[in-house]
Amino acid sequence: MTNFLERLKQRKLVQWVAAYVAGAWALLQVLDLAADSYHWPDVVMHLAFGAMVLGLVVTVLLAWYHGERGVQRVTGVELLILAGVFAIGGFLLWREAGVMSAPAAPSAPARAASIAAASSTPALPVPAKSIAVLPFANLSGDKTQDYFSDGISEDLLNLLARIPQLQVTARTSSFWFRGKDFTIPQIAAKLRVAYILEGSVQKAGDEVRVSVQLVDAASDTQRWSQTYDRQLKDVFKIQDEIGADVVKQLRVRLLGTVPTVQKVDPKAYRFYLQGRLLSYQGTVKTLKQSDALYQQALAIDPRYAAAWIGLAQNAINRPWIGNYSWQKGFGQARSYIHKALAIDPDNAVGQSVLGYLATFEKFDFNAAARDFKRALALDSDNSDVLINVGKFLFVLDRPEQAMAVLHRAKRLDPLNSDIDVNMAYVSIQQGRLKQAVDILRQAHKLSPENIPIQILTSWVEVGMGQPGKAQADYPNDQYPLVSVLCATGRRAKAMKKLKDYLDQAGNYPTLAVASIYADCGDLDNAFALLDKTMDQRNRTVPYTIYGISFSKYHDDPRWKAYLRKVGFASEQLARIKFDVNLPELSSSPDSAPPAGESSSTMP
Repeated sequence: MTNFLERLKQRKLVQWVAAYVAGAWALLQVLDLAADSYHWPDVVMHLAFGAMVLGLVVTVLLAWYHGERGVQRVTGVELLILAGVFAIGGFLLWREAGVMSAPAAPSAPARAASIAAASSTPALPVPAKSIAVLPFANLSGDKTQDYFSDGISEDLLNLLARIPQLQVTARTSSFWFRGKDFTIPQIAAKLRVAYILEGSVQKAGDEVRVSVQLVDAASDTQRWSQTYDRQLKDVFKIQDEIGADVVKQLRVRLLGTVPTVQKVDPKAYRFYLQGRLLSYQGTVKTLKQSDALYQQALAIDPRYAAAWIGLAQNAINRPWIGNYSWQKGFGQARSYIHKALAIDPDNAVGQSVLGYLATFEKFDFNAAARDFKRALALDSDNSDVLINVGKFLFVLDRPEQAMAVLHRAKRLDPLNSDIDVNMAYVSIQQGRLKQAVDILRQAHKLSPENIPIQILTSWVEVGMGQPGKAQADYPNDQYPLVSVLCATGRRAKAMKKLKDYLDQAGNYPTLAVASIYADCGDLDNAFALLDKTMDQRNRTVPYTIYGISFSKYHDDPRWKAYLRKVGFASEQLARIKFDVNLPELSSSPDSAPPAGESSSTMP
């Protein structure tokens, strides 16, 4: 041993290895930075790390033979060892590259399932008549004016979406790229569109300048650009002009005239835009502020249907985030949506909200079916409408149809994590828990701050028998932790924890507590809570019915009795007549401007 250590010291093997590790570490940092900047696939870093490990082995061999006072000539033994190392290392790297890049072979059940790839947008050809409208830049020098530039781009998006021949990416996905470092071709590839519309808004007093350009994503070239200088009172005219110009540039063969935006009082419009921007933030404070701004818009123009719909959507969201009962939220939403539809009866989103309320407030599935049929007839390519329809099909226990509709919504709005969450619920409904977790991980990447996604992921992992992963995915000390404790055999601690939660705050969802009791095997308390909530119909009921916690107890007579009482027995749902036959999204190739056509650029 002493002789061996002397050789290591003599040949400076430790110094060689230390120098190599330092250099390799620095190189990996540079590669990691480049991978993030240029969005390289993960396989590149895996192979780079493998190559570094191989290089370490080679370095050790070279140091042993050629370190300070080592052998100065290459020996046959050394060559043989090096050849073996390179052969084995090269084979392992080659195999790793193949495993990382080749798609996994699906199992027989997975091949039979048409929805096995629910967590990603299907790899389909990019429709030639497709466009995404990015959030316009605010060049006014005042961040408080962001609502105005956002409103211009969003209303333009909605205007283009009303053209049947044009596939338009929904707002959630288009606006996801704000502040992120992506090129136009990268954005277009993620959104699966042929064209990108981007621009800027500069507002000074009553003067507005809107600059806009249409970019061909395939070649990353500008097809057309224009600048519009107008008075603020003409803001809707600007949107109409841009819409008509874009349609002209895309060579869309219209069945009729280009749609135009609804004209409202400019001051009411500004209040509405500010209210809409706050509503997207979705906190108790911002929803209250949003309501106040919508009401100010309606004080100026009581027939502003969009503001009534905004109030309805805020009311639906309140029970999730504030001390607001389902009955109060649903009641307010119904009142607002009826006012909106009295003004604009052909509003597809408003009609779908009415169907949502019939589903989750009244459990009147026949009325909901009528509402959703009308919403789809008005606009079958609106992602908000399709999401609500997908939720309705989930409630009716028709998971294959629900997934098909949600896939359609995903094609129109590929970066909307709400669609992924609903796909995960459908996967849970089908018993595909691994698929549900994969989808939820995709949703978490899109919305890393979304706590409900983390809670649902951990709950699914408990159902999969993986409480360790569940606690790692959601380590916060919240009530889902009780299910983790029960799953790891710590039932006494779990029940004490649950009691502490309920003593500290009595507003935990009753059905969620019933699910926890079911997770912990306390069926008497679980079913007692189900009976207690029989007259408290709300949005959480179907998610409990099709969830994981009670899935092991579907043969219990108390479960079947509960389903019949709330109207979810299979024979009751089968009587609801609702069929979805949606036309395929347009992908015809005849709408692109001819290559080489010059674009008109006006100052």
